[in-house]
Order: sequence, then structure tokens, then C-alpha cells
Amino acid sequence: MGFEELLVDKEKFSSDIVLDLQDFITYFRRVIRKRGYEQIEKVQDNKISPEGLKTVLLQWQCNKEFDDYHEGKITFKILLLNAKEKKSKEKIVEGNLSLEVKAILESDRKDIWSNKSWIIFLRHFFDKFIQSERKSSLQKELKEDVSYFLESVKRYVSS
Repeated sequence: MGFEELLVDKEKFSSDIVLDLQDFITYFRRVIRKRGYEQIEKVQDNKISPEGLKTVLLQWQCNKEFDDYHEGKITFKILLLNAKEKKSKEKIVEGNLSLEVKAILESDRKDIWSNKSWIIFLRHFFDKFIQSERKSSLQKELKEDVSYFLESVKRYVSS
């Protein structure tokens, strides 16, 4: 495991919604793939309360290889609380949707530069003086992707 730099820590979005949950998930997966990320579902949990209200938790890890040395990792935690299914042909749910995002830029993702202390020193030198422009552009790109994902969710929920 290489060096990880936290760029976005728990940026949140929350809204009361009425939507087709399966449609939303399909849309969000498509948006993620469109930006070049591979999506891995880490957690999927559905619970139903005695009152018949649903709670759905999804946690996704999305990875994008920028080059042999850098990788972007975005974690999405999607939580649907107090969801009630409405009577209709589609599976329309009404509830509170919250999305939490965390983004990490990983350098030396193949763990080549972390064997010995002098190699670690070279890696830091390489990162600071040789790769600094590249790294800052990747940081910017990763932050823009997070903003794009949040805006896409906001647009979908408000439509």
C-alpha cells in the first residue's frame, strides 16, 4: 500500500426524496463509470422496522487509475432512512436520502518505493520536486470528480 492523501473527508448531501431507488442506483453507477471509475460494492444492507419503514445502506469504493504511480479512491456511503414504498407500478420510495463522500489520492500504489528508508526519502523527493505539478493536477481532478458526483445526485433528486 502506497502513500494515501485524504482530499475530501465526509462531504455530505441530504434530502427528502420521492424516487425510484433502483433507477437512482442505476443512474449513479452510470455516472461513476462515465468518469472512468471502477465501482465495487462494499456494503449492502436493508432493514425493515416494525412500522414497515425501510432503511437501506450502500457503501461503494470507486477506484480510478490515473497512471502507474497514482490512483484515485472515492468512497460513497448512501443511506436511505424511513423509506416507505408508494403504491404504483414502479418501486417509488419516499424517505430521506443522505450521501457521504470521501476521496483519497494514493501515490506509489504498487508499493515500489516503500522498501527501505533511503528509497522512501527518494519517493518524497520525487513527489515534492519532480511530480508536484502532476500531483496537484490529479488532486484537482479528483476534487472535481467528487463535485461532479454530488451535483449529479442533486440534479437527479431535484428532477
